[in-house]
Amino acid sequence: MEVCDPSEAAQFGYSVNDVLVSDFYTPRRFFDPVHSIATRYSFTGAIERPRQVLRGGYLSWHDPKSDHWWQQVWFGARKEYRDLGVFDVAKHRSIRAFIDSKTEHPGIDKGLPKSDRSLRAAVQAGKETAKSAASKAASWREQYRAAIEASRS
Repeated sequence: MEVCDPSEAAQFGYSVNDVLVSDFYTPRRFFDPVHSIATRYSFTGAIERPRQVLRGGYLSWHDPKSDHWWQQVWFGARKEYRDLGVFDVAKHRSIRAFIDSKTEHPGIDKGLPKSDRSLRAAVQAGKETAKSAASKAASWREQYRAAIEASRS
């Protein structure tokens, strides 16, 4: 249903501009029928084969024959399959809203614990770059001020 669902756990995330973001599958490869060792199935490479669900993630799909939505989830000790039922457009505005209403997100709903390694790394990286980012912003403000003053002359 969404490209981050199968690998959404923080342990598979990475930082972009000091913000922890989720790994995501590569749609053109994730649904391939055959595994290839030369294929990158997710951005970070954590997903190693087609349709793989990592611990802390899930995968949702629609069965047109029964009209039910299904999930493979791996939130506990082992993977499980869940029948989510039939999507009711009158009750849920979108399929995404329907899926979200039927899915627990243990790592997201409760937030990451402060002890989480991925979160700590992102916070530390943010602290390390905050000073240089502030300096760069001050430099840009000065350049804008000079340009505005020059245009008034």
